[in-house]
Amino acid sequence: MTFAAIARQTGLNRETAYRLLAGLTRMG
Repeated sequence: MTFAAIARQTGLNRETAYRLLAGLTRMG
């Protein structure tokens, strides 16, 4: 499942999705 698909299913908008993705990238 792609991150975009997860964002759609959780109702996140693109800005929030990128914020989460940036956070995950920093942690990982």
